Amino acid sequence: MSKSNLVKSNWVILHENDTLMIDNNSLSDERIHEFQEEEERKKKVSETMSQEEMADAFDEGLLARQVEILHPDENNEGEESSEGTEEDTSNLLLDEKTIDSTESKRIEETSQRFFSTETSPEDQVQAKMILQDAQTQADQIVADAKEQAKQIIEEAEREGFAHGKAEGLKQGEDEVRAKIEEEIEKRKKELTANYEKQISSIEPEMVDTLTRIYEHVFHVNFGKDKAIVLHLLQSALSRLDSNRGFIVHVSSDDYDEIMDEKETLRQCITNPNATMDLIEDTMLKAGECMIETEGGIFDCSLGTELSELSRKLRLLSFDRR
Repeated sequence: MSKSNLVKSNWVILHENDTLMIDNNSLSDERIHEFQEEEERKKKVSETMSQEEMADAFDEGLLARQVEILHPDENNEGEESSEGTEEDTSNLLLDEKTIDSTESKRIEETSQRFFSTETSPEDQVQAKMILQDAQTQADQIVADAKEQAKQIIEEAEREGFAHGKAEGLKQGEDEVRAKIEEEIEKRKKELTANYEKQISSIEPEMVDTLTRIYEHVFHVNFGKDKAIVLHLLQSALSRLDSNRGFIVHVSSDDYDEIMDEKETLRQCITNPNATMDLIEDTMLKAGECMIETEGGIFDCSLGTELSELSRKLRLLSFDRR
């Protein structure tokens, strides 16, 4: 089917490799804006020039685009060539009316900015240098920002580590202090318990100690109450030799045992004419005994003797100091 009856007007050849990528960042936009203002100023100056001066002053840009315009009155040979080209390169030829408006606008703005026929080669070189400088500065800004971010992160890590270390030390000190206080309180309770235990047992221990001393000094065995009371009465009667009569008072607990040893007690009296009576005194406790004479009453109980012994021991200890 012949396509000669189609109206072909304003065909544009667009090459795939004829593209430009713009790095759009804030610093580049600022430099580009300055460059646009300069180009606008030059454009206004150039508009005042005559057509001849414009023709003389025209200098093709470094990357000027080549646009081919096809007219309907061209010969059939050209039409057939165009038809063949259309079939072979359908992916490269676009109808001007079907070009996307956004893409056309971008191409037009890019062409006007950097590859305008009114721009001299020197200006184009300068523009490229400006763009390169802007890109370099942008890269430097990005690198500085990354370095600053790295420093901020490291500083935050150091602060976090220091803060965590301080909190850890404080927590450790609190735990150690709590353990020490707990141990002190536990030790205090143990000492208090031991003290009370010693206080409760010191009296019987003292009695036992004094009893052993008494046994050692007086060569008597205090294993039984009978022997204790009997020894105390014998010792007292042997010292009361000038009296003519003795009345021995013993407790109800010790009465029967002492009564069995009455003759033994009588032998301790140095005066053969003296008399001795043994009576049971319910007011006395076990181990207590008294001897009533003309000269008075003598308490020879175990507690009294031990108190006297303790007093003498304290006096002896005081004299040695």
